[in-house]
Amino acid sequence: MAALTPTQLELLAKAIGDRFDFETLGYILFKCVGDNKIAEVASRTDPTRTIAMACLKQADIDGVMTSFLAFAVDARKSDQPFRDLVQKTVPAVADARPTTREAVSTIVKALFEAHALLGTQEILQAITASRESLGAVDGDVIVLQVHKGLHDDLHQLQLRRYESLQEAADFVAAGDKTKVGMLRDFQDRLQVTQPSMVTSIQQLSVDTNKRVQEQWIGKLGKAADMLQTALDALDEPKVKISLGIVQRILESEPTQINNVIFATARALPLPSLVDTLSTVSAAAGPTAPNLAKSADQVRAVHTMLTARVAEHQLWQEADDNLWTLGRVFTLPPINVLKDFAKLWPPVRSQYDVLSGAESEQIWAGRVRGYADGIGDQLSALDGKLTKAGVLTSDDIAPLQEIFDNFRAQVRLRFFHADKDLRSECTTLVEIGTPIKAILAGLVK
Repeated sequence: MAALTPTQLELLAKAIGDRFDFETLGYILFKCVGDNKIAEVASRTDPTRTIAMACLKQADIDGVMTSFLAFAVDARKSDQPFRDLVQKTVPAVADARPTTREAVSTIVKALFEAHALLGTQEILQAITASRESLGAVDGDVIVLQVHKGLHDDLHQLQLRRYESLQEAADFVAAGDKTKVGMLRDFQDRLQVTQPSMVTSIQQLSVDTNKRVQEQWIGKLGKAADMLQTALDALDEPKVKISLGIVQRILESEPTQINNVIFATARALPLPSLVDTLSTVSAAAGPTAPNLAKSADQVRAVHTMLTARVAEHQLWQEADDNLWTLGRVFTLPPINVLKDFAKLWPPVRSQYDVLSGAESEQIWAGRVRGYADGIGDQLSALDGKLTKAGVLTSDDIAPLQEIFDNFRAQVRLRFFHADKDLRSECTTLVEIGTPIKAILAGLVK
C-alpha cells in the first residue's frame, strides 16, 4: 500500500485512540507481528491518541499497516462510522481479510501450475533454487497440524472440571452409581483420545519434538488404564492417583505444545514461498493466472496465521493462570480469600484485554459480568472476615461458584480460539500435496 500522509495518520490515530486503550492496542499489534511490541513504542500513561499513533508507525515499519487497521475494524464491528473512515483512508482494508480457505485454494492451484511448468528451464531453475524452503514449508505445516490436534484434544479433556472429578472420587468406595458413571464417562474420553494421539504423532520425525510428546501420551494411556481398573474394583485411592496423573498432564502439556505451535508458526518460511511464487509467476507470464495472484494470497495466509497463533498464545497464558487460581479453593477458607485476592487482579487484567478486543460479543459481556461478580464477592468476604474474624466453607461457596462460571465461559471461548487455529492449520496442510509433487518432479 502507498505510504500514508501525516494528515491521514493523524486522522486514523484520533479515531483509533478514541476507541481503544493501551492493552487492547497492544493485543491488536501483537496479533499482527506475533511479538509484544507495545511497551517498546508507547507507555500506558500516554494519551490514547499518542499510543494509537505509535502503533500505526510501528505497523508501518513492520509492513502490517493494512492488517492492523483490519483487526481494529473487526474489533468494533458495529461501529460503521469507524469502518467507513478507515476504509476511506485505506481502501485496501476492505479486502484485507480473504478467508484462509479462499487464499489456500488459489495457492494450491498456483503450485500445481508451477508443477505443470517444470519442463520450462527458467521455471525449473527457480523452483530448484527453492527446493530447501519448499521442503521446510511442507514439514513445518505437518508439525503445526499435529501439535494443534494434540492441544485441541487436551483442551477437550480440560472442559470437564477436574475438581468435580475429584469430588466424585470421594464416593467411589460407596459404589455411588452417579459419581462412578461420571468418572467412567471421563475415562471413556481418555481411552478414545489417547490412541488417536499416538496415531497422530507418527507423522512427526524424531527431530520435531516427537519423543517429548510420546512420553506424556504414554503416561496418559497408563493413567487411563489405571483409572479403568480402579473403577472396576471401586478402589478410591487408585482412582485419585490416576486422576492426579491426568491433572498434571492437563496442567503442564498444553503450554509445552503451545510453545511448539508458536515457534513453528513464527518460523514457517512462507515469506520464502512468496519469493518463489513471484519468481515463477514472472517467468510463466499470462499462462499461469493463479501464479500471478498467489504471492499476495500467501502473504494473506501468513498474516492470518500469525494472528491466530498470537491470539492462541495469549489465551494459553491466561488459561495457565486459571489453573493456579483454581487450586486456591483447596486451602482453608481464610487462605482462600487471601490468596485469591492476591492472584485475581493480574488474571482479570489478562481477560480484560482478551474480552476488550471483542467487547461487542456476548461472551465478552458475560465474562465482564462474572469478573465484576468475583470482585463483589471478594469485597463481601473481606467485610465478613473483618466483622467476624473467621470464614467458613459456606462463606467461600458463592465465590467458588461464580469463579467456576467465569472459568467455564472463558474456557469455552478458548476452545473456539483452539478451533480457529486448528482450522487454519488443517486448511494450510493442503498446500503440502502440490509441494510434494513439485519436489518429486525435480531432478534428484
